[in-house]
Amino acid sequence: MLHTKRWRFFAVLSIVGLILLILLKINFISITIATSSAERGKIFDQNGVILATNKKVKSLYCTSNDEKLSKQ
Repeated sequence: MLHTKRWRFFAVLSIVGLILLILLKINFISITIATSSAERGKIFDQNGVILATNKKVKSLYCTSNDEKLSKQ
């Protein structure tokens, strides 16, 4: 019983990965990793509260490109 559950899990995982890969290949979604170095290593929000004190902050943006596809 455990053996079939393991194979079912791997099958679902591989199908989801394949769908994501196809969506990335046709540029339906784009993933961008932006690295911004903050001044003196501090990042402030609009109210002046310190959000992070790292030297570099990496942000992961996952956006949908429907607007670009609809304009073509």
